[in-house]
Amino acid sequence: MKLEKEYEKLILDELNVKEIVFASLETDEPLIVELDTEITPELKQEGTKRELIRFINLLRKEANLSLGDEVDAIIYASAEVKKVIELMKSDIQKETLSSKLEAFIFEAQTEIKGDFFAQKELAINGEKVLIFLKK
Repeated sequence: MKLEKEYEKLILDELNVKEIVFASLETDEPLIVELDTEITPELKQEGTKRELIRFINLLRKEANLSLGDEVDAIIYASAEVKKVIELMKSDIQKETLSSKLEAFIFEAQTEIKGDFFAQKELAINGEKVLIFLKK
């Protein structure tokens, strides 16, 4: 079975899946669809990256920044989130117009100092994340 590219792309986007695999089917058999719902470490990292991008861009919007305004983003988070930032730093910077992106491990006694014009506290994967923006 073959699906037109535009329909395949639509299905990928709407179902938030990475790939469609077709098994050969007899023409008179009903179509059976199976979804692999296993969350691999790579998929979890991709989801964390998307959440970081979404929250940084939300913070940019709340700060009334225009699309041309570049910022420095500073993030305090768990070691796991920090690892995702390090692995996918260029993607996150590109998608958030961050000229600089720094990540630090957040601990209860962490003292955060800086000249920030916007900040947000949130949870990603149930873990506390602090995002700060400065120009």
